[in-house]
Amino acid sequence: MSPNVDISHTWVARTQLAALYHNANTGRKQATVTRGANESELQYKLVFLRHTKEWVTKPIMEKTSRDYLNPIQDTIVDRKKHITESCPLKRVGREKWGSQDDLHAHKGLPPFSVPFDFTNMNSQEGVLLNPFETIGAI
Repeated sequence: MSPNVDISHTWVARTQLAALYHNANTGRKQATVTRGANESELQYKLVFLRHTKEWVTKPIMEKTSRDYLNPIQDTIVDRKKHITESCPLKRVGREKWGSQDDLHAHKGLPPFSVPFDFTNMNSQEGVLLNPFETIGAI
């Protein structure tokens, strides 16, 4: 990777996803046995603690969920559809248009070097201003 590349936005996104994952999975219940004579009993695991040199039991929790990602993925797909539908230019075969700046000038947008800001999108068309808005409702 080039030393001039700024990847701080990547780390911010990764941290936000980690926080969402943590918040979505903090309230998990303890797992129960699903079959056999001990059905519906709570599950535990034996763990050896080196510092005390003792065996202890710890609860086994239910599996983690990634359902919190569905609203985010839906928002990304909707935005992609909105951007694709609003673009009048179509790629034909292997032919490409000139440059990103030409495309942006055609659409009346600033040059491509200006970073894209999702907060300036038009919310009247049903597009969320922030992909993390719906997370609070989960």
